[in-house]
Amino acid sequence: MASLRKKLRKLFGKEKKPEGHYWEYYNRVNLIAQEIKALGIHGCSVLDVGGIKSNNILKQFGIENVTTLNVSGDADITASAHKIPLDDRSFDIVCCIDTLEHIPRVMRDDVVNELIRLAKTAVFIIAPIDTEENRRAEALVLQYLPTSGYIKDHCEHGLVDFDHIRTMLTKCSQVSALKTIKEVNLDNLMFWVLAMIGDKANISRLYQDIYFLENRYCPRRKALLVYKA
Repeated sequence: MASLRKKLRKLFGKEKKPEGHYWEYYNRVNLIAQEIKALGIHGCSVLDVGGIKSNNILKQFGIENVTTLNVSGDADITASAHKIPLDDRSFDIVCCIDTLEHIPRVMRDDVVNELIRLAKTAVFIIAPIDTEENRRAEALVLQYLPTSGYIKDHCEHGLVDFDHIRTMLTKCSQVSALKTIKEVNLDNLMFWVLAMIGDKANISRLYQDIYFLENRYCPRRKALLVYKA
């Protein structure tokens, strides 16, 4: 694991986020990058909602024409994702990677509607799934990493209910513009727990704590790939 982290940190650059867990980004960012490239749009414009301008993770995977939007600092556009001051269909692709779980639940429908409104071709959303297993796993990780700001955010705002998003999309005012909606489960929850705290916990105690994940696959995240007509 240490060797993998070292390689991926080299890929993503030396500038770190607070926890510096770049190894954890690879699978989901690579999926989005491949989806964007597969569309074959010349000069494809991408809005990265919740992304940062410096050392942008999509650019690390060869997506060049990226505009970032965030509520504060280090972004091309400073704005709230629930009310974005841009015209309809401003970008070919709109991405929202690991952002919805940091937004209060009451604002999330508005955020998703904004993502759909701004995209010409597709919207890609990735977030941790709101499941009992995920909530239990995060509570365990938080015992070992009590200062983890992003997990505290998850606890405060709640993980993401993708069933609700799909239902909301079938009823939204822009439903006629939607062509295809696909879901992809990402990351093994047990592996995520081990990677987060495996070097901080007694192995016997940790095995007992994560036994509820033994011998079954529980996804940590889901990708929602929404293509417009």
